[in-house]
Amino acid sequence: MTMLSKRDNELVALGAAVGSNCVPCIVFHVREARDCGLTDDEIREAVASAHRLKQTPATLVLNAAHQELSDVPSEDVSATGGCGCQTC
Repeated sequence: MTMLSKRDNELVALGAAVGSNCVPCIVFHVREARDCGLTDDEIREAVASAHRLKQTPATLVLNAAHQELSDVPSEDVSATGGCGCQTC
């Protein structure tokens, strides 16, 4: 049993689609949201809200990179194991 309405589920799905950069998901869920009675303005607001939320961690990461670049370590971080993200 779901406590969220189909309309609420589509708003959540739109946020997830924006967050995951999934174009096919956006296309599908915009259509589904319209079918649930959401207006284009409501859909735009949900997408804009999700985008703003998504930008916060992206901005924090960018700021951290800029902060680190102002104090570039003299040694190569990859030689010391990097950050542990498996790509360093």
